[in-house]
Amino acid sequence: MKRLVVLFAAAALTTLGLATGAKAAFVSDAEIQPVMQRTVDEVIIPGYSAFRNAAEAAGAAMNKLCIANDAPSYDGAKKAFADLVSAWSRIEVLRDGPVLDNNMFERILFFPDRKGLALKQIQAMLSAKDENDIAGPSMKGKSVAVQGLTGLEYVLTGTGAEELSAGKDNFRCHAGRAIAANVAVLAGELSDAWNAPDGIADKWRKPGADNPVFRNGEEGLIALLGILVRGLETTNEKRLMIFSTGEGGANHKKALYWRSGLTLKSVEDNLKGLQAFWDDSGMQYIIRGEGSAITTNINFEFKTAIATAAKLDMPVDKMLADEKTRSRLEFLIMTVADLQARLNNDYGRAMGLAAGFTFSDGD
Repeated sequence: MKRLVVLFAAAALTTLGLATGAKAAFVSDAEIQPVMQRTVDEVIIPGYSAFRNAAEAAGAAMNKLCIANDAPSYDGAKKAFADLVSAWSRIEVLRDGPVLDNNMFERILFFPDRKGLALKQIQAMLSAKDENDIAGPSMKGKSVAVQGLTGLEYVLTGTGAEELSAGKDNFRCHAGRAIAANVAVLAGELSDAWNAPDGIADKWRKPGADNPVFRNGEEGLIALLGILVRGLETTNEKRLMIFSTGEGGANHKKALYWRSGLTLKSVEDNLKGLQAFWDDSGMQYIIRGEGSAITTNINFEFKTAIATAAKLDMPVDKMLADEKTRSRLEFLIMTVADLQARLNNDYGRAMGLAAGFTFSDGD
């Protein structure tokens, strides 16, 4: 594992960012604008729409569970939660736009939680059993640590979750229903923001001198590349290395979604979401000539990383306990690090974007 850390550190040190002052050598603003349009219409808007639909379905499943309180409805609620995590994981890689307003991102997903605030607060809320505390819009006013997915995960799979199929109405289910409803509201607000006429979507679709978001196509291209670079960085540091090579050694309880067993499935969906920004946007198709070899390598590494994550779709403690799966995890981390370097270095340079600006981690 020490060798892995050295390799990853070396990749990180060689990863350079992009300066906004350099002009892309091979593409014009006219060529970049369709890429921005496809990003909005084929990646972002559908991504938030899928998240909204999954959140509403999770809310409906929680409501059904609170009425029935039986094993089938409990299984249905857990399945709806898994679908919700999957939908969010694909679009959470976008750390830009409305999701950054009013702590929206943190209200949906509060992680990393180094002080264990979410666990303490959700346990206190469940212990208090105060229906007024979760009624109506009150959930939206609570701490961001309990408003979103990690809070709902604990309700469904944390200590005491067996209450949910005990055959009687119970506060724990009401709390989960309130959290799911809150996530659905947030998902709807994000989807509406990106569908609003003359809103953020138009600013992304049409870079220009009068555009307060992107003054030209190059700034838009830099933003898209930044999404990829930061997303891959977050995948490695905050989703994989945080539990496998972090301080104090490997610890499955430091992983996101470890209780529900969705850790590596969410990583797979993170990578699929990033691949969509790369592929469906058309970013890879505006690089020409010798640069086409760069896109071939990037496509191969995306495919490899996603396939490797899929093979690791298992409880984290089980994965860490097996030498073969631990080795596969190390390979995944190295692949993601190399993919990050290829995008930031090779693609950026091929597009004529100068080195010198380091993308900061948006997590």
